[in-house]
Amino acid sequence: MSKKKFDMLKNMFDNNDIQSLIESIIYDTKDGYQLFGEYHIKKVGNKFIVTKNRTDLTEIFSNLKNAIVWTTMYKRDKLVDANRVKDLDILLEGAVVSYEIHKKLAKKAKDLDTKTLHIVKLQEDQMKQKAIIEELDRFVINAKNWQYRQFKEAAK
Repeated sequence: MSKKKFDMLKNMFDNNDIQSLIESIIYDTKDGYQLFGEYHIKKVGNKFIVTKNRTDLTEIFSNLKNAIVWTTMYKRDKLVDANRVKDLDILLEGAVVSYEIHKKLAKKAKDLDTKTLHIVKLQEDQMKQKAIIEELDRFVINAKNWQYRQFKEAAK
């Protein structure tokens, strides 16, 4: 939801309804995203930095979706799940880098044995990425379902 649309909603509801909506939604701002009225995600370079208002909490992610899922889990006090999302984000970033390295090495390889070794490593990297993404997707579904329930509850 954009800031402009959110401001329009503010004019339509009383303060209690607005506060309930703020605590339930994610909307974009001119410098990032505001989540649940207490978290902010800002893109810096190719990273996404999550901060919590009035605290020193800061987390860095390689992917906006992972940052939002982590924030949702953290907000729900599902710290084990939040930590797992953070770990998976790091593992996925490593797997992507590893894939790119093996891809370059496979292209540069002169002899068949070396080329075959790098192709096998490429396939391993792809399988690793797929497994990480599948696990992350389970957290994404969980976070989305919770967010929809929260929004429905706030809209009542």
